[in-house]
Amino acid sequence: MPRQYRPREAAKIAASLGWEYSHHTGSHAIYTRAGHSHITIPEHRREIRVGTMGSIIKQMGLTRREFDKIAEEVL
Repeated sequence: MPRQYRPREAAKIAASLGWEYSHHTGSHAIYTRAGHSHITIPEHRREIRVGTMGSIIKQMGLTRREFDKIAEEVL
């Protein structure tokens, strides 16, 4: 089973990749980056579900393996 991430961890990784916090919509933080669409990271206390995290990683333009490698360096 793939590693699960908490919202703060995902946001920290996104920031390290150049994604900038834009705004909140309800309980979701919106991040933007020049030349890309936005990504949405849910803000709650539990871990992000595997499918949701996969969608976030895909929107970042990464593979799960690339994301996990970056996470090891950042976290």
